[in-house]
Amino acid sequence: MKKILAILLVLGLVLSFTSVYADSFENKTYSFESVKSTAVFSEDGTYKRLNGVDILLFENAVTMQIAGDALNGMICPITVTELTDDSFECLLPENMALSSKIFNEGKFPETTLPNGSYLMFLDSAAGGYATLVIIVGKPEIVNKATVFGEDALISSWAEDELLQAYILGLLTQEIYEKKDYTRNITRGEFAHIMSVILVNSGIDYNAYVASLGENYTPKFTDTDNDLTIEFVSNYGVINGVGEGLFDPSGELTREQAATMLARILNVMELNYSNDNPVETFADEELFSDWATESIYTVAGIKDSSAGYAVMGGVGEGNFSPKTGYTVEQAMISAKRFVYAVIG
Repeated sequence: MKKILAILLVLGLVLSFTSVYADSFENKTYSFESVKSTAVFSEDGTYKRLNGVDILLFENAVTMQIAGDALNGMICPITVTELTDDSFECLLPENMALSSKIFNEGKFPETTLPNGSYLMFLDSAAGGYATLVIIVGKPEIVNKATVFGEDALISSWAEDELLQAYILGLLTQEIYEKKDYTRNITRGEFAHIMSVILVNSGIDYNAYVASLGENYTPKFTDTDNDLTIEFVSNYGVINGVGEGLFDPSGELTREQAATMLARILNVMELNYSNDNPVETFADEELFSDWATESIYTVAGIKDSSAGYAVMGGVGEGNFSPKTGYTVEQAMISAKRFVYAVIG
């Protein structure tokens, strides 16, 4: 199975498949010649081969049974970013192991695939391997316009990671409606993103709301009783600005964002081992005392699948703690944090 993961991760995150070692689909049966195995489906489908990719398309949910010499197998949900008569491209989750259903030692139970898009990967004891893309129902084609809104302002360097952040649920309604991902993020918007991370870490938002009771008095007077902000504040991730105020429209600084991300480690009761220590930022004298440790913590946490720090420098060895943090930077940092720390 480690071999399977290694091969898939080498392929990259946004995949244009170029080679598949397999036979054709006929009479509900697909033959993988390289692993001398077959996948038998409960329904007839349509077979396509695009850009070297073998694709099976089914109108409705389908069951599948694998038989033959395959030793290991993986079925991983994927996001289709393009599917035309002559082109195919998809987005793989960064952490394949956690997003996949893995079978070992050739034990392949009958598996039902509901509507969605999937990558199936088989590996044989003899060292052969084969891949197949299965699309059930009409695929939802994900692209910049449909995900982020028409005429959305996004930096070209950020698009791929923003799609991954979207898949994790880190795109909030307020951010979507404003459509400008290059502007500085507000405290309220960042609090909503932090709430998604807390939920992904296992904290029950609904249980928190239920615990408030009917006579609950909001902690902040300027958030229009925004329970998501109250939820994040309750766990000490983000605080008010004094006198019962939160200042939800105020812009966030980079050092404030770093501090809030680092606080989630405390909420999760994780003693995170920094395996990628940053020596010293050249502008450390500009750091607030309360932010220094957090800045170095998040700068040392890397999303291993992408190789980037949760929050790195801005060039020339600087961190720039007092400058604003853009929406796209915030969403990408949150995405990297989830994959690096939560998995």
